[in-house]
Amino acid sequence: METMNRPEVPFRAGVREKLDRWKSVGMAKASSVKSSLRDHPAKWAGIAAGTGIALGLTGRYLRRRAFLRDLPEIVVIEAAC
Repeated sequence: METMNRPEVPFRAGVREKLDRWKSVGMAKASSVKSSLRDHPAKWAGIAAGTGIALGLTGRYLRRRAFLRDLPEIVVIEAAC
């Protein structure tokens, strides 16, 4: 079976240009974060610790909420004689 060679479509070329531009912007930002990490390690350690604490507390809250949802409801039955 013979494969067809399709000519380059302008739309695809435009998408490739955008992807290349985004890639270069992303690489530039990644390198700036690396330099910031070297310049201010305590700041990034604080951000990581705060994020970890926030995620941990959120997980505890959601787990507790799910546990409480599984408990049976209390039903009070009054009987009159």
